[in-house]
Amino acid sequence: MTDTVRKDVQDKLARGLYNCPKELTLSMFNGKWKINILYHLGQEGRYYFGELQRLLPKASHKEIAEKLKELANDALVTRTVEIGAPVKVALCAHSLGRVSDAHH
Repeated sequence: MTDTVRKDVQDKLARGLYNCPKELTLSMFNGKWKINILYHLGQEGRYYFGELQRLLPKASHKEIAEKLKELANDALVTRTVEIGAPVKVALCAHSLGRVSDAHH
């Protein structure tokens, strides 16, 4: 979620204004491309940024980067820096961000 939304969510949490836990959960997934990103990371495993960008050709580099940052800040995506030449950042869904399989 964006910093503005995060601040609003924290304020609502502090004042007890959420009617149910689902409201908080839905606020974390609010935003274009987040569900698509979590789907690929949760169902298909770990990706590097470029690989994820190829899976979402209509999303701009900036949009994907912003949504990944928000998802990481909300502990839904884990970023792992792999030292090498060049440095790579692997992305995967944190256990909280994995898309659940309704059939199991």
